[in-house]
Amino acid sequence: MHFENGLKKCQCRFGFSDNEGTCEKCDCGRDGECIFENGRKKCHCNFGFSDNGGTCKNCDCGSDGQCIFGNGLKKCQCNSGFSDDEGTCKNCDCGWYGKCIFENGSKKCQCDPWFSEDGGTCKKCDCGSNGKCIFENGVKKCQCRSGFSDNKGTCEKCDCGSDGKCIFENDLKKCQCNSGFSDDWGACKKCDCGEKGTCTFINGLKWCACDKGHTEVDGICKECVCGENGTCSFINGLKKCICGNGYAEANGVCKECDCGENGTCSFINGLKKCICGNGYAEANGVCKDCDCGKYSHSCYLDTMDHKLCVCHFGYVQRMASVMRITPHLQ
Repeated sequence: MHFENGLKKCQCRFGFSDNEGTCEKCDCGRDGECIFENGRKKCHCNFGFSDNGGTCKNCDCGSDGQCIFGNGLKKCQCNSGFSDDEGTCKNCDCGWYGKCIFENGSKKCQCDPWFSEDGGTCKKCDCGSNGKCIFENGVKKCQCRSGFSDNKGTCEKCDCGSDGKCIFENDLKKCQCNSGFSDDWGACKKCDCGEKGTCTFINGLKWCACDKGHTEVDGICKECVCGENGTCSFINGLKKCICGNGYAEANGVCKECDCGENGTCSFINGLKKCICGNGYAEANGVCKDCDCGKYSHSCYLDTMDHKLCVCHFGYVQRMASVMRITPHLQ
């Protein structure tokens, strides 16, 4: 025992320490000094060691943090700009607006609300209250919740129903509908024209845009071909060819059929037939002038274009006209 500055001081043997003038058991192991402060045991451990349940044990987090034990487990209290990576304080900084940690050896930023990680730094990133904001390759992207879509960096109301995706283009809502559905006043509705057509709604009405060689019948695009010189359609479920000038339908295809300007051409049982106007008759497939006058039933032309008249009773054909027969009286 001795006095220091007028105060009693005990020089205790190893494993004991002065506690208010009495040597009491106080042992922190070989890697630290044990003292009493305000009547309580305290370990002053050597560098690289820390108090673990009253014993100084190996505890090192590197030069950029302090190592402690909590409930018997090692814990690193790292300096600002550093974070614990498997028991060592390593450089880890995400800027002013987030906390930097290590996960499986990789740096990760836990950013504050309205901020997101971009290149290892928490930056301003806000898509509004209806979505999450992230950065992809340095570009802001909004991950909006169901019923909302990104419109110039803000998640806004945008819903096309369960059968399509809603997006914004130039501030306008647009529905990208699933196969077999189409946009009808901002909602994806069932719309199917079959494999050979595209279905849309126009003013609320279904419309089929059929592929070439197909026409709509009962809401489905079906094969309908009349050749290059006609338009094919279905009338009351039956195929109908509307042929161009100089063509007529034959066996479901528009074929060349011309009787000239003075007649109508058609095919009957596969054979060309000219229906000529008044004063005309068919000759070699063309309607030509053929008039026998008012006293004839009809006029025909032979293969040599010679006129043949069928006269009324009491009249005969003479030259190119019909003349009355006058009985000779005795």
